[in-house]
Amino acid sequence: MSINAIKSQMLGIYQAKANVKTDVQEESKKQSETSQTNPTPSKQISADDVFKYMSASSFTTPVNMKKTVNVKAYVNVESEARISASMKDFETQFASKLSTVKSEFGNISDDLAQKITLLMF
Repeated sequence: MSINAIKSQMLGIYQAKANVKTDVQEESKKQSETSQTNPTPSKQISADDVFKYMSASSFTTPVNMKKTVNVKAYVNVESEARISASMKDFETQFASKLSTVKSEFGNISDDLAQKITLLMF
């Protein structure tokens, strides 16, 4: 085989590779264009439904305890007394600040007054 024959065969191989690359690129462009131009139709949801869903799944919904916790299984007597005293102190301060918020803002809902009071802590 002569050098010219080898060069021409190599040139043919390189051109075939280039053609394959451009074919693949063109096909991927066509697929992306068709996926962009043909979006799947979706059902329209009203804004009220969205807000209802958001409020139902919000972290501000109250927690309902279904069972009582046996504190003595987790802490000793001294810790239980300390935690109990701390919670009583918190409840006293919360009630005091809640009454202050209600007196300052006048006609305010209980829920909003509690939220404002919690921000004070």
